Amino acid sequence: SLSALSALSCVTSMPVENVLRKVVAKRRQTATTEQTVARLTQDAVTPKALPQWDDLLVAAYRHMGSARCSDFYDIVQLRDKTAAIIVARVAAQGEVLSRYLAEMRAAFRTAALYSEPPHLFARALNWVIFDGDAKQTIDFACVWVAPETGKVQYCTAGNGVRLGRILADGSCELVAGPAMPPIGQTRAPAFACQTIDLDEGDTLVLATEGVNTAVNARKEVFGWEGLKENLCDGLGNAPGTMLSEFAKDLTDFVQGGGCADDLTVMLVQRP
Repeated sequence: SLSALSALSCVTSMPVENVLRKVVAKRRQTATTEQTVARLTQDAVTPKALPQWDDLLVAAYRHMGSARCSDFYDIVQLRDKTAAIIVARVAAQGEVLSRYLAEMRAAFRTAALYSEPPHLFARALNWVIFDGDAKQTIDFACVWVAPETGKVQYCTAGNGVRLGRILADGSCELVAGPAMPPIGQTRAPAFACQTIDLDEGDTLVLATEGVNTAVNARKEVFGWEGLKENLCDGLGNAPGTMLSEFAKDLTDFVQGGGCADDLTVMLVQRP
């Protein structure tokens, strides 16, 4: 009868619902575990202290995203005192994210050990990362700064990390090289090394796309303009002071809103 079929349908649907609930719960548990591992890996590959120079001042700040772990930065001092710096944004999930963070640090430190310029590091990292799947990639800005002369060599990949310069007179400019694909998107991109000069009083800025995911209670975006205005307001201060003020202002800004992605800012200043 119809009532019998209805009863049978209810009985058979209950186990299916239970299975679906268990699958959803398992996926959530897996996602949480992978996020935890990614954060632990990120912490492990982040410098515990930054190198010091007589002719350079450096500082870094990272605001952890509420939804995604994505950013990486590192800085080392080469044998000739050059500052080797990288700020990166990883577009990957699961165990691939943790693997990319570890592989990127290893490749960067190896390039620094042998004083290889940024574009050669980019080619080497792309060789390691590329697997034919362009969905999981790395954007970065990598710079080599000579403290005594202020000569900067740089290479960028993708659009997820901006490279800019705050001049001593208070003006700001975006440092734009040739448009290059993210690491891992194509087999053999022609990464090239570009150069600029960092004069006394100038500050080099490296910042990730996370600045565009920072919103306040009114859903207004902090954005690149907000970052530029905030840093320019601190002109004349040391990088550490500038970033301390930025961190406070950002925390106040996202109250009632949030910041889904990691947000990283590194400053390099010639005093």
